[in-house]
Amino acid sequence: MTRHSSSRRQLLAMLGTFGVTPAALAQDAATVSPRSFRVVLENDRVRVLEFKSRPGFGVCGEGMHYHPDHVTVSMTGAKLRVKTPDGKAVFKEIPAGTVFYAPAETHAAEIIGGLGTLSIRRRFTNNTGTSVTSLRFRIIDVTTLNSPGYVPGGAQADVRAIDGSDIGVSTTLGSLTVLGTTLQQPSPLQLIGGGGLNSTVTVAIPGGTLTPGATIDLHFLLGVQQSGAFKFYVNVEALP
Repeated sequence: MTRHSSSRRQLLAMLGTFGVTPAALAQDAATVSPRSFRVVLENDRVRVLEFKSRPGFGVCGEGMHYHPDHVTVSMTGAKLRVKTPDGKAVFKEIPAGTVFYAPAETHAAEIIGGLGTLSIRRRFTNNTGTSVTSLRFRIIDVTTLNSPGYVPGGAQADVRAIDGSDIGVSTTLGSLTVLGTTLQQPSPLQLIGGGGLNSTVTVAIPGGTLTPGATIDLHFLLGVQQSGAFKFYVNVEALP
């Protein structure tokens, strides 16, 4: 038996003592996204990982993943959207050089647009005459990277569809829950930092069905890579 495998077994035993199961370890960030990590140092006492990210992608692992107790050193500044397993989301801004400690946690953390985000809210009514169980929205026109008229530093915006969380808003109709849309992966024309032309986003229909005449409130979240004049058009694709 190698020294590494022996240390691994000891680590699993120690994690069990502290209430961390091998199943939780399987969600470790380096396991979920091994190509994004470089193991700088690892022994039976400490593990040091280097992770490089970019807007629209995970900041410490892809998707929902687990961390044991950890210390983070942020080499560059970043704006983050952090989701917890219960679906809640918070936004954080981390200055370059930040050092912090965090206890064991499970989350999904994503770098959002370099210039923030733009939320487009819409209400959709089911006028198909039949119940709808799936809603998808295809981007058919958008000002984004390398779209016609785009020039770095120019007057045209670069926006890219990213995942949005459910939000509560106050309107003249009262308090509403506006559902976030999720960028489908893989996208036909996926950009670094989000979805572009012909990408699709979906929304989870509460209860699984949108009956005839019923409405759904949702928002499209766009990461802004360059400010300026923009357009964003989608086609609705509904399935019974």
